[in-house]
Amino acid sequence: GISDFFDLAILVDFAHNMVPAAKNIGVLYNPGSEVTQAEMQEIERACAAQKLTPVRIAGVTESDILGALKSSVRKIDLCVAPTDNTISSVMPALADICKNTHIPLIVADKTLVQAGPLAGIGMDYYQLGFNVGLGAVRVLLEGCEPQEIGIQNAEPEVAVNAATAAALTSFVQLHLPKEQN
Repeated sequence: GISDFFDLAILVDFAHNMVPAAKNIGVLYNPGSEVTQAEMQEIERACAAQKLTPVRIAGVTESDILGALKSSVRKIDLCVAPTDNTISSVMPALADICKNTHIPLIVADKTLVQAGPLAGIGMDYYQLGFNVGLGAVRVLLEGCEPQEIGIQNAEPEVAVNAATAAALTSFVQLHLPKEQN
């Protein structure tokens, strides 16, 4: 089978490589979601492994998360956001808050970069679906047993918002990856 599992340690590593001077990393999350709570714990472990201090920025509603970010910007050098519908729904506003306070925002969904975050790392769901289709062809048309396919994790891809990078470069030392959108 094909999996869209994304190791959030990759997000933390990617964000820290982009902003190596960062020590305090704001983590946007929704405490009302069990999935996001588990992601928060995964991010905290990844931060500990890199000797970074995670700062929880929690909100159950859109206005909660915006308010929590506004009150946390003086405590953080960098902000990351795992995938969450509440966070995604206010991404343009979150990105504006971060950009206006010179805080790089890195997200775990590269498609959200067009909404203003500095960068995103995540799955290409088109490619993921294409790979699922190839697996189905092998099973349905070629007679392959499903267990013969094994589990394949999609490779994360990177997107960088050039306009946000330009706006932050005067205030924060960034190490941008070569590929930019």
